[in-house]
Amino acid sequence: LAFMENYDPSVLPKETYLLYEIKWSNSKRPWQSCCHSTHTEHAEIHFIEDVFQEQRSDPSVHCSITWYMSWSPCADCCRAIRDFLKEQPNVNLVIYVARIYWHKEENNRLRDLVSSGVNVHIMSLPVRSQASSK
Repeated sequence: LAFMENYDPSVLPKETYLLYEIKWSNSKRPWQSCCHSTHTEHAEIHFIEDVFQEQRSDPSVHCSITWYMSWSPCADCCRAIRDFLKEQPNVNLVIYVARIYWHKEENNRLRDLVSSGVNVHIMSLPVRSQASSK
């Protein structure tokens, strides 16, 4: 239920929820957890500055990161993500978003992320059959 409330595009929560998976090339098991935005810090910044730095042990080891976000990153977070990826050349990032933040604004920087090599995907809800909706 909490997942649907935060990732259902028809619901508009104020916080951004970020489920993440980190897979190091020298490890068999991925590390998974979640975080959300607060009044003082966006979820993306928290991940970059806190979560990733705590998990990072060897900068030469390749790392694949997947984010499942309730909202796409804002322009400031897109810049921070782009800078993060420039500083971490062994990191590959894939982002799935449920809703696009300020999608009509010219300064939406998702294009910058895509041109920086980030795979960005828009999530969709599964189509429910009439039998399952009764």
